[in-house]
Amino acid sequence: MNVQFSLPIWVARCQGNRTNCLYPDAYTATDAEALKRLVANDHTFICLKNSYRSEENFSYTETLVTDCDNTHSDNPDDWITKEDIMNEFPVVAMLIYTSRNHMKPKDGKSPRPKYHVVFFVERITSPEDYKRLMQKRRDFSRTLTPRRRTPRASSMGIPVRRCMCSRGTSTCPCSLTRTPLRRWTGR
Repeated sequence: MNVQFSLPIWVARCQGNRTNCLYPDAYTATDAEALKRLVANDHTFICLKNSYRSEENFSYTETLVTDCDNTHSDNPDDWITKEDIMNEFPVVAMLIYTSRNHMKPKDGKSPRPKYHVVFFVERITSPEDYKRLMQKRRDFSRTLTPRRRTPRASSMGIPVRRCMCSRGTSTCPCSLTRTPLRRWTGR
């Protein structure tokens, strides 16, 4: 099933550059194939004033990006899959794609599945509200961790083979407002 959505994303002109702070190219991903192309470069889901990543330049976001790194157990039977995440939040609109360390050893742990989980939220326009949202994230899932606790979060670009999308009927359960998601095509 080809799920349609509208996801603002700002893309850098580099890949894997930890020191990059510039995200000059604004796009709207509308399906999984577009998202896979866009996340190949360093990117952020936060609109930044002057396209420059800093807390002072936070303009808005419509997402909460979390990670599932499966660090809770070394037993593969206990690892969380993308399907497990979707089943945990069956009515929540989200996107899931592999992180750059997916199935690679990291921090002394054996290779394991690692994902970015992008939850849709109602637009957040202040860094303080974004920080509160990141703190609330703990209320709805202990297996997902926030990408960063600051409003200057970004992700390094990676080739993504598969992206899963769930249309859902609501925004993230820890959103500041719990109004239904309106950005899905046909809603």
